[in-house]
Amino acid sequence: MGTFGLISPKSIKDSPDGFMLPGSKSAAGTGPFMFQPGAWQKDQQITLVKNPSYWRKDDKGAALPYIDKLVMRFITDTQARLAELKAGTIDGMRDFTPADIPGIKSDPNLQLISRPSFNVGYLGMNVHKAPLDKLDVRKAIAMAINKQAIADSIYGGQAKPATQFLVKGVIGYDESADFYKYDPDGAKKLLQQAGVSNPEIDLWYMPVSRPYYPEPKKIAEAFQSDLAKVGINAKLNTIDWTTYRTNARKNMFGLWLLGWTGDNGDPDNWVCVFFCNPKENGSWDTTKATQAIKLMKDAASETDTTKRGELYKQTSQIIRDDVPRVPMFNAEVPVAASKKVQGYLPHPKGSEEFTLVQISK
Repeated sequence: MGTFGLISPKSIKDSPDGFMLPGSKSAAGTGPFMFQPGAWQKDQQITLVKNPSYWRKDDKGAALPYIDKLVMRFITDTQARLAELKAGTIDGMRDFTPADIPGIKSDPNLQLISRPSFNVGYLGMNVHKAPLDKLDVRKAIAMAINKQAIADSIYGGQAKPATQFLVKGVIGYDESADFYKYDPDGAKKLLQQAGVSNPEIDLWYMPVSRPYYPEPKKIAEAFQSDLAKVGINAKLNTIDWTTYRTNARKNMFGLWLLGWTGDNGDPDNWVCVFFCNPKENGSWDTTKATQAIKLMKDAASETDTTKRGELYKQTSQIIRDDVPRVPMFNAEVPVAASKKVQGYLPHPKGSEEFTLVQISK
């Protein structure tokens, strides 16, 4: 989804290649903060100062933003960030593991601020690779994994089991949808029905943390444990991140962990990313896939919101019926902050705004 902004012609003329970069001397804008010379110290920090000409006022007529200076520091080690937060040398931090949450919650000087979920982690399946070419096997896998237990234990309660490949609030999200409830006995029956006994399947997990899979190895191990309980032997594998993504697109895995954080709030940016181009992203090219792709294409060009939503709901139902992937989790990505921080509202996409933030004494 394209966006457009007003750009200063002088900025472009003075610095054609870098007028939008923090280090540019010609950077210009109308936002609440502004750069000053030396604001960007590469790999260390960016310092922004209050824009005295900013146009917005609060509901009492006071000038915004409230704070005079905003310093964003790059501290690569999670525990080092957390130590500085507890020491009071920084006011907030993001990108920590679920294991850190209990300590943050128990600290009387800190607060945990939830960010609305705008992501989905999924379990991909290669529908051309035995035994995943059998629909009942794919359904059995979907039913074998206890998503709620994993959300509670590994995510620290900061995730919910996903029911579809759209997130709440997006056109076409179906409140009544469910994607195969946890039913290990039912999974065993489906495997028996498929004529599959004690299958071995490669399960690939990401080598990096992402909001939807903050601890990929632990989550893969939990999947492996649940699958073993119904008689599926999942062998865990990983590889470097670049190769991992390439191999997932080329359908070289059996089962794999991956996910998505939305670029915008349009449903096409969700389901179509996953399923519109099977040759480039996954292996779903069955008859059901053809039906779903047509529905998604029709929905993308439909101008009536209600009709559009119904088309996406039909798409979600086809995905559920054919199980090319299993939506696993919608994870919240909380922020830890000092209790002195007030007025901070995390954006679902991570596009943070600090205009209304205040630091109490």
